[in-house]
Amino acid sequence: MSGNRDVLAPIIQAMPNLTWVHSTTAGVEHLLCAEIMENPSITLTNARGVFSRYGSDNDNVWWQCSALHAASV
Repeated sequence: MSGNRDVLAPIIQAMPNLTWVHSTTAGVEHLLCAEIMENPSITLTNARGVFSRYGSDNDNVWWQCSALHAASV
């Protein structure tokens, strides 16, 4: 997810079964909204370390997790 809390809040409201939001940036402060902060079932992750020395390994893990999550939904 790339954007801000004003964009994210209505999306979360429209998706009551949402459990995971991933930020395509390292920081997540721009995404923190009441809908995330007050819902313990939503996990918020970020892209910290993607461009690090081991970034390619992190990308592989992220894509595998995404595939597993998609398969479980």
